[in-house]
Amino acid sequence: MSALFRSYSRYNKNRIGEKHRVLVCELATDRQHYVGHNKCYEHFLIPSQKCLLGSWVHVRIVDVSKFYMKATLLNYDSCVFLDSALSRIQDFTSNFWLTALSTLVSLFVFWFFML
Repeated sequence: MSALFRSYSRYNKNRIGEKHRVLVCELATDRQHYVGHNKCYEHFLIPSQKCLLGSWVHVRIVDVSKFYMKATLLNYDSCVFLDSALSRIQDFTSNFWLTALSTLVSLFVFWFFML
C-alpha cells in the first residue's frame, strides 16, 4: 500500500511555468511561505516577502510536489492593498475624531463643574 501511495503525485512536472491567480489564506507551518489556493482549491506555497494574507496574487509555478506547488509572486492585485490601506486610514481618522470629541466633552464637563 505504501508503494502505491508513493507511486503517484497530484501535480506533475508539466505544471511548471503555469500562471495562476491565487487567494492567500494562511501562513504555512514552515513559517517561510504563505499558503494560497486557486479556484480549483489547488495548494500553492508562496514565499512570504510581505503581508499578503487575504489578497489575490498572480503566481508562476516553479516546482511541484505530491501535495503542493511552489510558486513565485508575479504581482498582486493592488486594489486589495489600496482598500485595506484606505480602511486603516478611515479607522485612524474616525478614532482620532472620537478621541478629540471625548477630550473636548471631558474638558467642558470639568470646566462646568469647576464653576
